[in-house]
Amino acid sequence: MSKIKRGVVDGKDSIEIFEAFSYFDQKIEDIVNEIIDRGDKELVFNCKHLSYITSAGIGQIFKIIKRFKKIDGQLYICNISEDIREYFQDITIDKYFKYI
Repeated sequence: MSKIKRGVVDGKDSIEIFEAFSYFDQKIEDIVNEIIDRGDKELVFNCKHLSYITSAGIGQIFKIIKRFKKIDGQLYICNISEDIREYFQDITIDKYFKYI
């Protein structure tokens, strides 16, 4: 299981993932459900300590993007390494969220 920390970035709920995002993580799903059930429409993924991400992590991000899109919400990414940013650009996932 990934080490995950909840927080706030720029007044928005955030999830910080430490080290690797390499599989579907139910804890992340539970946090997203709680945020959406509360009526909030914004979430920040703080990638300050993220060292790599696999296709399973990308799949979970896509799932979250779709859920926020359904409620007219927005997913944000912050503190991302240049390598992961380039990977997101290569697979064009970055057009579905905003960097802050």
